[in-house]
Amino acid sequence: MIVNGMDSSELHDEFRYIHHFLMGHAFLAKQRDGEALAQFTAALALRPDSAEACYALSLAQDDLEQTRLPPPDSLVPDSFAQAYLRRGFALEQRGEKAEAEKVFARAIALNPATPGTLVHFAYLLAVQGRLEDAIAAFRQALIRQPDGTDAALGLTNMLLHRLDFAAAATVLEGVLGRDGNDAAALMLRAVSWLAQGDLAAAEQDLRHIIDLPDPSAQAYSLLGLLLQKRGEMDDAEILHRRALALDAGDGQAIRYFAFWLLLAGRPQEADTAMSIGMSKTWVGSQSWPHLCHAEFLFLQSLESEARLALERARTTTPWASPLQEKLHRSLFRQP
Repeated sequence: MIVNGMDSSELHDEFRYIHHFLMGHAFLAKQRDGEALAQFTAALALRPDSAEACYALSLAQDDLEQTRLPPPDSLVPDSFAQAYLRRGFALEQRGEKAEAEKVFARAIALNPATPGTLVHFAYLLAVQGRLEDAIAAFRQALIRQPDGTDAALGLTNMLLHRLDFAAAATVLEGVLGRDGNDAAALMLRAVSWLAQGDLAAAEQDLRHIIDLPDPSAQAYSLLGLLLQKRGEMDDAEILHRRALALDAGDGQAIRYFAFWLLLAGRPQEADTAMSIGMSKTWVGSQSWPHLCHAEFLFLQSLESEARLALERARTTTPWASPLQEKLHRSLFRQP
């Protein structure tokens, strides 16, 4: 039997889809989020291309897991693409990278002209260590929106990990040409200078950042690390404490202060601080904390433990190791 172009089995599935979709909204209205999640999941299984079910599923997950997602209107104008992008973020935050990639790809297919969709997809590729794919996605986003700062900064980050300092500098020149006080661009340029061993240029950019109205804890702590390497321990302490005053939970600031404590002859406090710092995450590759920890252990002559930390750094995110090992030499090793 054919009804409106559908045979009986297709019609049955359509009724089942409608049933699960409506039941999901009924449960959602009653704040029975787990049951709503199950209903929307069943609806999406029957109609995988349903943006409405995808969006509703993400709403249920938001309520159930209290997932912090960007407001859909700030991402892309097309409602279907919004739904899949929102779902992709939910999957990514739960660690389901492969499924998130599929959903992001669907968002791009629905709204290929939106640079923001590509930028978020590129970051997902970067997290998976697919450096060249991420670079290609960031470049596509820039083609569609040449003055897109998010895409430019993402591309710069990836180029730095590829140790392509000249190309990264070219992209940063465009961003800083539009806004010479862009703190994220200045930080990336400081990282580039550090990786190339130009500590004076890096210090200049870091001082520029901390002079801005809204300085970052990261800039203070990184500058503190540079000063203590030069033996300027008093000034370094001031910077570390300012970093922690801005963000007492910043893992990088805590780890860098642990080095200061160790050099200041306060090993027990240093060990405590490093333990706390290692329990925190840093925005970026997770191999960097292990590199810092390895150096900290080497300074205490704990060589076997240090080598284990060094191996963890090199295996956690291998694609990030070349850049981070250059930073490690600049920040922790004597010339």
